[in-house]
Amino acid sequence: FFLLSFHAYPHLHMGSSNRHSDRANELYTNGITDFETVLNNRGYNGVTYPKKYLICTENNAPRRSINGNFGGIEAQRNYIIKSFVASQKKGMLQTQLYCLGDLQPYNTATDPFDVMGLYANLHNIGPLWNGGQYLQQMMDSGIAFKTTSQKLSGYRFNATLTTALNLPVTVDGAAFTSGTDIIYVLWAKTATDNSENASAVYSIPATANPTDQLYKYEWNASVTGLSATVSKNNIALTGSPVFLK
Repeated sequence: FFLLSFHAYPHLHMGSSNRHSDRANELYTNGITDFETVLNNRGYNGVTYPKKYLICTENNAPRRSINGNFGGIEAQRNYIIKSFVASQKKGMLQTQLYCLGDLQPYNTATDPFDVMGLYANLHNIGPLWNGGQYLQQMMDSGIAFKTTSQKLSGYRFNATLTTALNLPVTVDGAAFTSGTDIIYVLWAKTATDNSENASAVYSIPATANPTDQLYKYEWNASVTGLSATVSKNNIALTGSPVFLK
């Protein structure tokens, strides 16, 4: 066989405690590691036999907590960015989100899989029902996905610079490079059940090659077009990832 394809829905495995985006991202990453271990134990390690490519063809978290499951607007968008960073760190060939549009209206959804769309429910909002108008509404999940795609387009995970970041236990992220250009994706790690609140102050060490001033982009920069200039020192981080170029 050529590759291993799998699905990832961390909310199915989180139980009723420790429900936050970094725990979800940990479960996603651990799942990849478990698959790699099985393959390595059977010789698909690049030595005995060639390594197998890994792809994730469905990945997401619900935008609303239903029946006590992990979920929420902020939780979903944070998980999307964090899991895409994790995918590159783990050397994934491809990662795809599920799904394009919500399966049910947000307020009446009864299943977590109903509210995983990049857009709100798309039923009957196209031009045939609305006098030629397209009334689709992109959700925060779609905006976060778009920002991640735009900011990291053409960049690749740089393990050496990521190690050089020497991240404390309260911070996670990675460095990505395109030629001599560098983008750091960083966030304060969440640790509280049903909360995306987290904070940390972090300075990028000289060994990770930062410039003194960085352009900072929030999760919604693909829509707002906004950036801010920040110092490489004493960067205030939250549970929501930022892109620092």
